[in-house]
Amino acid sequence: MSTSTSHIGTGNDVPVLLLVFNRPDTLKRVLEALTVTKPQTVYIAADGPRANNQKDTEACAEVRALCEKLPWECTVHRRYSAVNQGCKQGPVNGISWFFSQVPQGIILEDDCVPDPTFFSFASTLLKRYCDDESVMHISGTSFLPLIGAQISEPYYLSRIAHGWGWA
Repeated sequence: MSTSTSHIGTGNDVPVLLLVFNRPDTLKRVLEALTVTKPQTVYIAADGPRANNQKDTEACAEVRALCEKLPWECTVHRRYSAVNQGCKQGPVNGISWFFSQVPQGIILEDDCVPDPTFFSFASTLLKRYCDDESVMHISGTSFLPLIGAQISEPYYLSRIAHGWGWA
């Protein structure tokens, strides 16, 4: 693990879970984005290919090959499923495994390209709200601009959970 101080304040100390399946092209973009922040600890939960699906078998193998050689120095924990768990149970099992290992972290799917500022944002808010049971997660997604809503603060509290990158 790197001891460089060049990433202090970037949020790279927060463990990251990557939920992956059969999308090597989008995963490459996610890994490129992660290379900017260089998280120190990465967990990878890979769902298995669907039965009798050669395209899945090939794409899942390509995804796992990418996961075997992350382009920065870090500690990596991998959980590869031999069977397809589906888009519900696969993520649930991956997230449960992740949180059995760490008390908090960032969750990204293989098609969720994070902005580098998300890591420091998530790290700051995880620390601020770690003991506040009214806060379920820190989202990297906001749909407010789509409805024309504006806020003056860097974040807001909502009763609506937004996926696509959360902590």
